[in-house]
Amino acid sequence: MIDEKPHEARPPLKPAWDVQKFLISASCSLAGRLDTPNLLIADASPGFGNRAIYQRLLSTENARSVFALVFRTDPSEQGKLIIPQYDGAAEYICACLSVFYGKRFDSHGAIENSGFFGLPDLRALDLYCDPRLPQNGDATRCDLGFPLALEHFEQMLPLLFEPVARDPRVVPFRTAAKFYQQALWAAEHDLEISYLHLISAGEVLTAAVELDEWRLVDAQTRGLLARIETGMIDGAKTARSVRSKLRSIKRRFVFGLDSLIDPLMFGRSEAAHSFSRLTADSIVKRLGAAYDLRSRYIHTGQAFGTVIGPRGYDREEVQHGQPIHPDRDFAKALAWAPTYIGLERIIRHCLLQYLERFGLTLSLPTADLTQTEPG
Repeated sequence: MIDEKPHEARPPLKPAWDVQKFLISASCSLAGRLDTPNLLIADASPGFGNRAIYQRLLSTENARSVFALVFRTDPSEQGKLIIPQYDGAAEYICACLSVFYGKRFDSHGAIENSGFFGLPDLRALDLYCDPRLPQNGDATRCDLGFPLALEHFEQMLPLLFEPVARDPRVVPFRTAAKFYQQALWAAEHDLEISYLHLISAGEVLTAAVELDEWRLVDAQTRGLLARIETGMIDGAKTARSVRSKLRSIKRRFVFGLDSLIDPLMFGRSEAAHSFSRLTADSIVKRLGAAYDLRSRYIHTGQAFGTVIGPRGYDREEVQHGQPIHPDRDFAKALAWAPTYIGLERIIRHCLLQYLERFGLTLSLPTADLTQTEPG
């Protein structure tokens, strides 16, 4: 029963200005809770008597787990003309969760925001979750597979709080993680757009990676530049000017991602067969082909979605054979490009390795590094 007696010493029932509460969901089960002074992620239950909602959340087609996301914000941001909205913060936390666990996370909106009650949007709970995709379901990811328990996410908290959150090196990660999250959202209904989001995540990430600039120019062009440098008056200056114009975005994408890939990635895979897995000896060529698909789609509208999509439950990371297409160059790119499943694993791997490179030390799992055949 409601207590009718006045209790002046108790805090008011209205939402606190500096405590934000959101409803989020995941396409997997997560054990435990994350409970820190400034961030809480805990299971949100529909109640023991509501069997219909339980059955909907646990159905094979759209299995979801729902959580309350609660975090504190700076009180000095309140009391101004514009009421602060923290939907962007909740979505960024969901993006970090997606990268960390390799699963799909959705923010459904605020329950309480800046002292006001909110109405979450629950439509995403009814969206289809394709069990053929590794971001859905309760299997721990094979590559950097952090256990599906919320307390492990504490390793990522520095990305959310100062001073690390203000570090300029976090900005590329934040944007790339958003593209990665959007790729997971789009995978069920538009694989081409999902693939492009993964490419965009890689472009943002590799723009922030330090590379040997000489590597971004191909061997034939390097030879021509050497001839210019040695055979012309003021040749060194001319060669530098030409070289700066030849560094293509594609080569930065390819070699930037290649520089972030730990060789151990090739010792483990979610693909059912060894011939369907990414390999170290072909990764550069496959990354280049993936970028070629992106360029064809953007500049000519050439579709490729059905080719890079999953076939059955074998989770192939690469194509088998060469697709038949009247454009031989396009057919070659289709044959060499990673599938969506392969590219998703590459981008997530590189996102986490980028964090390691700039100094956020994660307790990366080391088990099962020599897997030969998945169970």
